Amino acid sequence: MSSFWSELRDAFDEGRDEGLHGAPNELLVDAMMLAARADRKVTEDELERVVRLLAGHFARFRDLPAKELYALLHASVLRLDARGEPEDQLASVARELRAHGGFAAEKVYALAYATLLSGGVDEAERAFAARLRAALELEPRRAREIELDLETAARLR
Repeated sequence: MSSFWSELRDAFDEGRDEGLHGAPNELLVDAMMLAARADRKVTEDELERVVRLLAGHFARFRDLPAKELYALLHASVLRLDARGEPEDQLASVARELRAHGGFAAEKVYALAYATLLSGGVDEAERAFAARLRAALELEPRRAREIELDLETAARLR
């Protein structure tokens, strides 16, 4: 039986550095933090999930101490806040990600959805996932495949 994290790595070829997946790591972190903030409250579980995603699936972050990883999350929040209101943040991050192609869009959707799964996906988080999918211009069918893969993997862990 495989773990959620190995499923994510296998499904999206994680463990590679920036450039190989087509988008700057900062944008991926920003999308994960947008997801963590989707319901207007960021839980410790969500922050821990983002840190584990970063350390477990990105070679660049693998050996960083937790304190440095949390500093990256704080820097992301500052970048996002500089983009304006939450909908402006989502639109601008998605616009930049779309410029990097479909693989980057799928990858960031998976990372954002994995972040949402930390405590179960509530109504506000589902609405965020739908807005993110639309903003990334992902086909609904492909987004649902990603969601189902991640939900199945999360149940198996």
